[in-house]
Amino acid sequence: MGHLFQSKVRDRLLNPKLTIKRVLHVPNLSTNLISVHQVTEDCRVIFSPYSCEFREMATGQMTGAAEEKHGLYVLRRETLQPHQIQPKLACTSQSSHSDIWLHHYRLGHPPFHLLKAMYPILFKQVDPSVFYCDVCELSKHHQVSYPISHKRSSHPFALIHSNVWGPSRSLNCSGARWFVTFIDNCTRMTWLFLLKDKVIVSTVLPHFYSMILTQFGSPIQKFGTDSARDYFN
Repeated sequence: MGHLFQSKVRDRLLNPKLTIKRVLHVPNLSTNLISVHQVTEDCRVIFSPYSCEFREMATGQMTGAAEEKHGLYVLRRETLQPHQIQPKLACTSQSSHSDIWLHHYRLGHPPFHLLKAMYPILFKQVDPSVFYCDVCELSKHHQVSYPISHKRSSHPFALIHSNVWGPSRSLNCSGARWFVTFIDNCTRMTWLFLLKDKVIVSTVLPHFYSMILTQFGSPIQKFGTDSARDYFN
């Protein structure tokens, strides 16, 4: 309960000055510890080698109990009265919350239920659902998928979609760093032209129009782009 006893203290009732030996002090301990001095303001605390009892001052009724485990007295929560002991845990609970937020930030904002699996000792008396991170909420939003479109042209070359991509970090074997695509809205047929410079789009476009007209005997009725300058140079 805040003090770890490893050896018996002799003459504790006869000697007015109590000397405690082999006390373990851990400033960064994440386990909630209860100050015996603060608890005794409201009740009597009775220690034995293997257990500890909390009793009311006036009636002597037991309000809580603890069992000795590895040198520490661990509270049994099923016998604990929250109104008796909860105020003593307030400061340690705040410290635990701070540690949880610190780990959440340092590890790149993982989900709190995952953080609990990684550090269960931080969540001994903390529910992961009480934490809410605005950064996680905004950055992990999923984009709503686009609905499937059935608006296809009734015949080829009624609408051609085009887009220019580049520049590439490395040149291909022909020295091109750009390319332009032409996609027929009806058949999804795609033509791709490699470009050494994107300004060549203004010459590729008339060439593509003439090719469609010559090979298929059908002129392009509509031409869809992102209104980039490359098409109008």
